[in-house]
Amino acid sequence: IEALTIPAAYVYQPSVLDGNRQEKRSAEQVTLRLMKWMRPLFSGPLLAYRPIHGAKVAAVMIQQAKQVTPGFHRMSSSAMHKAIAS
Repeated sequence: IEALTIPAAYVYQPSVLDGNRQEKRSAEQVTLRLMKWMRPLFSGPLLAYRPIHGAKVAAVMIQQAKQVTPGFHRMSSSAMHKAIAS
């Protein structure tokens, strides 16, 4: 995607997605419970691994769609957490 001549492209790389889903994923549910319990550890360089709610990812996407900047943009999970906090 980065090599294409698209005026503006955004790639979002969230960590484990939190939130309601129609399908049941038992391994993912167990992982989320463990990660929520360990949440205080996911700060600084480990912020990229903190689960993020799907609605928060969508909010960041909408925010960026309203202020499109030309070029290729990659948004990590930690950047999304920081954008939500500000």
